[in-house]
Amino acid sequence: MLALTGICNGLSLGSMSVSTFDIVPAHARGRLQAARRMIAEMGGTLAPLVGGYLATRFGPGIPFLVYVPILLAAAVYLALAGRETLER
Repeated sequence: MLALTGICNGLSLGSMSVSTFDIVPAHARGRLQAARRMIAEMGGTLAPLVGGYLATRFGPGIPFLVYVPILLAAAVYLALAGRETLER
C-alpha cells in the first residue's frame, strides 16, 4: 500500500507543477512554485505522522475518519473552483 501511495504521489506532483506554473504570473513563478512545493512536502511528511499518531492513540479507523472529510472538501473545491489552465 505504501508503494502505491508513493507512485500516486509522484504522478500527482507533475500535474500540480504544470497547473501552478500555468496560472502564476511569470515574474513570481520561482517563488510561488517553491512555496507550493514546500507546502506539498510538509503535507507529505506530516500527514503520515499525524495519521500514525491518531491510529496509535485512538484506533486504526480514526485517521480515515479525519482525512476523508479533508480530501472530499479538497475534491469538491477543485471540481467547483478549479479552472482549466490550457489556453485555446
